[in-house]
Amino acid sequence: MSDLSNLHSALSMSRINSALIAATLAPILNSIQLVPQLYKTYVTKSSKDISLHSLLLILATSFCWALHGYFIADQALFIASMVAFSVNLSLLTLVIYERKLFHV
Repeated sequence: MSDLSNLHSALSMSRINSALIAATLAPILNSIQLVPQLYKTYVTKSSKDISLHSLLLILATSFCWALHGYFIADQALFIASMVAFSVNLSLLTLVIYERKLFHV
């Protein structure tokens, strides 16, 4: 019986570790998902292939995750979401600036 209990305990710890890895990795990936696009837009000075609607949805999602992190007092989620929000806002600023400057 103790072998079964030990196995159950080991599986539970494995699930907790997997959940912790996913919970740590998700906000990090969310924070850096648009960095390559931000860099490309900055270097090429072209944002013609970026959907403004998609960018606004991603920005709203980052903001909602930040609010959620704040309300549940999850500092890591809040900080990661604010980093993602900042990257998204930077890209949005570049897109608006580039389109207004070159396409009016």
